[in-house]
Amino acid sequence: MSRLSQAGWDRLLVIVPAVVAAIAGVTWIALHASSGRGQTHTLFQLLALAENVVALLLCRRKPVGALASILVVYFLVDLEFVTGLPVLFATANLAAVGSRRAVAAGVAAAAAVVVSMPYAHGDDTTVAAGLARVAAVGCAVAAGYALRAWRGRTVRPSPGAATLPG
Repeated sequence: MSRLSQAGWDRLLVIVPAVVAAIAGVTWIALHASSGRGQTHTLFQLLALAENVVALLLCRRKPVGALASILVVYFLVDLEFVTGLPVLFATANLAAVGSRRAVAAGVAAAAAVVVSMPYAHGDDTTVAAGLARVAAVGCAVAAGYALRAWRGRTVRPSPGAATLPG
């Protein structure tokens, strides 16, 4: 059995989160799909999932942009089960490859969006649920920093990647 090269690990760290998010999202959509007029809703769910998967595939190249687009979709659609996992993967990726300033801005934005989304859609929510969402974002950041430490160096985004200076 051969060891993966650096490029192999980089590809694996891009593809696996996208595949996991796609499988989880498609499974949730398939289990909750409805017929008739609800098929339009299913189409929009699939479009939101597709945008999130494409953003996750581009996460190493443009970590700030990928997180921003995933957060916009998360806030606009009320599909926490479909879009929540990509938010966590993108936040972890930003923590693994981003500068301190980019990570701070991304984590603040992610925490604000995950807490405010239920209120914006009029969902019944509690303070404990908001704290749990923020804790999940914090765990994603910890996982990203652990990945950075495990790699022994800063995981660099692709050349030309847009990150905030810092």
